[in-house]
Amino acid sequence: MLPLRMKGIKLFTILVKRSRQLTSSLSDTLMRAAKPGMRNKAMASEINSEATTVSAWSPKVWPAILNLLSSCWRKRMPDLFAYTDGACSGNPGPGGWGVLLIAKNADKVLREKELCGGEQETTNNRMELMAAISALENLSRPSTLTIITDSVYVKNGVTQWIHGWKRNGWKTASKKPVKNEELWKRIDEAQARHQVTWKWIKGHAGHEENERADELARRGMAPFKK
Repeated sequence: MLPLRMKGIKLFTILVKRSRQLTSSLSDTLMRAAKPGMRNKAMASEINSEATTVSAWSPKVWPAILNLLSSCWRKRMPDLFAYTDGACSGNPGPGGWGVLLIAKNADKVLREKELCGGEQETTNNRMELMAAISALENLSRPSTLTIITDSVYVKNGVTQWIHGWKRNGWKTASKKPVKNEELWKRIDEAQARHQVTWKWIKGHAGHEENERADELARRGMAPFKK
């Protein structure tokens, strides 16, 4: 599967080849086709400058296009990570979920975002699922990300079991209804628009980000505890 950046460049190339005139809308075309992180005003301004003076089929425009594409290719896009966790006081009982979203460039943290929520009567598995769902649904555009969870239930469910459940009409191998079916359907739909790598880590084992996600889950649960 091609990375999003390569898909964007390929799509942009096709659009340019099929167009008859390079106008000021070329900047919008490139920014839609390229990976979201490449969008910046300077690039748009540069494209518009070329677009308003040169015909799409003029040889002069192709070096400008190639330079822009090369610039896009060289830019290292931030890596996106979502650390998710769920908590429950009693099982079932009041529960909460937490998400720590981190954008990094190599080892440098560029941005962080914290999410949390909870329910009055739930289970730990449902809160683990809700954390992952919330991480995915919070993203406003298709993204490439790694979701790190300490839940074997979530990790194995979304990478292995869900395929058989869907083939069986959301039934298990023993023909029983899948527990938390509505949440599994929701996570399946939410991840479809993204490129997701799922990773499991051991909980409460000294992983700083996982511990922060756990704190967020407990924060989300707090309003529902009596």
